[in-house]
Amino acid sequence: MARKLDAALNFIVVGCAIVITGLVVRREIFPPESPGSVAPRPVLVPNWRQYAALGERLGPSDAPLHLVVFSDFQCPFCARLHRDLRQVRARYPEKIALTYLHFPLQSHTFSEPAARAAECARAQERSESMHDVLFSHQRELGRKPWVELATEARVTDIAAFDSCMSSQTPLDRIEQSRRSADELRLKGTPTVIVNGWMLPTPPTVKDIDDMLERVASGNTPVKISG
Repeated sequence: MARKLDAALNFIVVGCAIVITGLVVRREIFPPESPGSVAPRPVLVPNWRQYAALGERLGPSDAPLHLVVFSDFQCPFCARLHRDLRQVRARYPEKIALTYLHFPLQSHTFSEPAARAAECARAQERSESMHDVLFSHQRELGRKPWVELATEARVTDIAAFDSCMSSQTPLDRIEQSRRSADELRLKGTPTVIVNGWMLPTPPTVKDIDDMLERVASGNTPVKISG
């Protein structure tokens, strides 16, 4: 009986030690937020135009506000940002330019094939429509045939699209975008650069309205102090 009691006590002591160790490790890896911690601020990317040149520009070349968006077609936050950007671009067609760059995350099984589908559609000048279709069918990616999505995006040469999708050759735009994300040490999507300023969080519609007002007043699009 004494041996059983000693064994039970040892089990409890070891279990408590494991729990305490786990809590300490968790605290070290995921430190608690301090109430007085400083919120992250926009970061200037001086060579942002070289990244913007890698993607397809949507909007006028003289637009006062240019957004470069690193995006993933399976990212729900990217889908929401895409809808917001469609809204503001419709309101300000001459004031906003947009460049999408691919940053398919490893945790999303179908984000890279979706990026390829966008590029295969781009070869037939249907990339913007394909972006709309891919985001609107986000939950069906990998289950709905890519050619059906291409047809919905009004890609005309489906055989060429299918051949592009079936090819094992990496596409330069996707590889260049991924390297750019690595250079910038991006951790997630969507990551947005506005006129050279990398934002700590994706902008809302109101944020973009405020940015346009600031640029119109001769200021930077984002507040960099305060």
